[in-house]
Amino acid sequence: MDYNRACRILNLGLKHTEKMLRKAYHIAALKNHPDKNPNKENANILFQEISEAYDFLLNRHDERYRYVNHNISYSELLKTIISEFDIDGTFKSNVFIETTLKGIINKASLKIFEKLDKEKSQKLFDFIFQYNSIFNYDKDMLKKIQTILRYKMKDDNVIILNPNIDDLLEGNIFKLDIFEKEFYIPLWHHELYYQVEKNDLIIKIEPELDITDTKIKSLHLDNNNNIFIYLNYSIAKILEENELTFSLGENKFTIEGAEINIIKKQTKVLYNKGIFKMNDKNIFEPKGKTNIYVEIELY
Repeated sequence: MDYNRACRILNLGLKHTEKMLRKAYHIAALKNHPDKNPNKENANILFQEISEAYDFLLNRHDERYRYVNHNISYSELLKTIISEFDIDGTFKSNVFIETTLKGIINKASLKIFEKLDKEKSQKLFDFIFQYNSIFNYDKDMLKKIQTILRYKMKDDNVIILNPNIDDLLEGNIFKLDIFEKEFYIPLWHHELYYQVEKNDLIIKIEPELDITDTKIKSLHLDNNNNIFIYLNYSIAKILEENELTFSLGENKFTIEGAEINIIKKQTKVLYNKGIFKMNDKNIFEPKGKTNIYVEIELY
């Protein structure tokens, strides 16, 4: 195991903190856990690689060797991911996790979602939306959940905006006319609160990340606005054009051919080429741009 390979396995940038490493491991392990995958043999091999990569990188962060028990069930991994997301303890009940939450994540029925109270529904949708690279809900299912959620919030002053990837990359600001007032919404934020007379106005921003480039197999954002994409790309095309190109919406990105290694899988990082970083002190003054992590599989 070497450093670059370990980072590729965990879909992790070469520059990362221990907290980022731990989160990347939990996501990769949950996504590829043998309990979840029907092809047990391949899943076991991949899970072992993930475990070895985490051990290798973890002990690069600390001079003392640290043993990690990787014999952990899918349920325990799910609880770990939830604990990192669920800061206020909405999902702290083991019974809720083992029944309701696992049922929804396993796509058992939308009726389970309908029975939840409004607060849990919103928090659960945020959780699924943020970690959909693990759960693989299709767009239609997410829209059905959103419809249920909007019905539950029909009496609240909650507006949900669905910008596209171009809106995010271009740093667009949406003008909202409501309650005889104008509000300007920077679309690179996730949730904003405004005071309207004696009531709160909540703006939730949930991007619709349509994939228009056929080379891109998956696309998602993390909660810091970093972009993660998975590409299938022809070696012959790179050799012919001396570059790798892909598009996110109308925005085209290029990686020079000299930067591509002739190996099956690798991860490249386009630093400061992504979405604006959120600045809670002044929502209209971003703290620079995030990164685009490109996982490439050559054929």
